[in-house]
Amino acid sequence: MSVAFVLVALGSLMRWVPATLALYLGTAVLACGLTVPNVLLPSIIRRDFPSRIGPMTSMYTTLMAGAAGVASFLALPLAIDVGWGWRVTAASTGLLAAIAALAWLPLTRVSQQASARPAVQNPLWRSSTAWWVALFFATQTLTFYSVVAWLVPVLTSKHLTPAVSGAFLGGFSVVGIASSLLAPTLAARLRSQSAIAAAFGGIQVVGVVGLASANDMTAGFFALVFGMGAAGSFAVAFALFGLRAPNHRMSSQLSGMSQTVGYGAAAVGPILFGYFHDLFGNWRVLLGALVVLAVASIVLGTLAGRPKFVPAGVTGVDHPEEIHVR
Repeated sequence: MSVAFVLVALGSLMRWVPATLALYLGTAVLACGLTVPNVLLPSIIRRDFPSRIGPMTSMYTTLMAGAAGVASFLALPLAIDVGWGWRVTAASTGLLAAIAALAWLPLTRVSQQASARPAVQNPLWRSSTAWWVALFFATQTLTFYSVVAWLVPVLTSKHLTPAVSGAFLGGFSVVGIASSLLAPTLAARLRSQSAIAAAFGGIQVVGVVGLASANDMTAGFFALVFGMGAAGSFAVAFALFGLRAPNHRMSSQLSGMSQTVGYGAAAVGPILFGYFHDLFGNWRVLLGALVVLAVASIVLGTLAGRPKFVPAGVTGVDHPEEIHVR
């Protein structure tokens, strides 16, 4: 983990260099560093806090959302009002990454027993439960990054000013903090997470249908409703990385598989929606896709939330994905 945060710090500092190539390389290095804690933190929670997966996931997802909101709030004042400019502002995040790298050093543990363990064939990619979790997570990442990329122009097309539209984008993240706190804790107390996943998916449907059909400030209000549902679904998806895995090793692998699928979809989705806007001159494709994703979130969340563990490598069970959670 410390090495990962060193990469984040290095990538942030590279964006300080006044060269376009340094900007892109720094962003790539930073992104590589961020993938490690994204994948490993759910498994660390599963390993060190097996009886507190819900509260710890709530803390993790809430701090993640809150930090992103604070960064968005401070970026323009630091760059413009303080006079740092965008390069120094972007590079300043490297300081936090360096602090995190130092904080993780005392927590580093090397297990010789684990390193000597023989490799086994990974059965996750053949597990229906793992695929439901991965696809459920993919709907959340695709939804979130598409909204972050295009909510402001969508709202301006509905007769809101850019400043007000930007405020609603910030509100989209802020209102989700309550959902991020509540969802994993509730999910961990339930034997099946299907109902809570479907409930937050239903909130998404209400929000996005209202956003698509309303104008003026009403559209902004429904964007906030949409944000509450999206944040709750996102947090439930993260909780499932621990709740659907029989041990922390499988939690790490399930997290890695799900985030590969999810962030792969999120990488191309916003670009495609922008292309369709240029092609048709409106946001109907994006809004229609968000409605479909919200409905898919209900279906996939219901399937992913069923009380089944993903397979744990070599077992004595013919169909380990059918093992039910006790």
